[in-house]
Amino acid sequence: MLAHYHDDVTFSSPMIARLTGDPAGTVHGKAALRAYWAAGLKRIPDLKFEVMDVRASVATCTSCDPSQGR
Repeated sequence: MLAHYHDDVTFSSPMIARLTGDPAGTVHGKAALRAYWAAGLKRIPDLKFEVMDVRASVATCTSCDPSQGR
């Protein structure tokens, strides 16, 4: 999955704030994103996503899934 992201990715999610305690809810860089995902999967090993919508612009791609808040 990380192959789809640039090395200097900025990734934001309400779940980042909940998992890391950082109110910004943002990680910077592929290494930080890998660490965030690893921590999330360790905490919720059977986590699944269902992409409901994807929106792209010049510098941003946003995906919406129903897993938020589970």
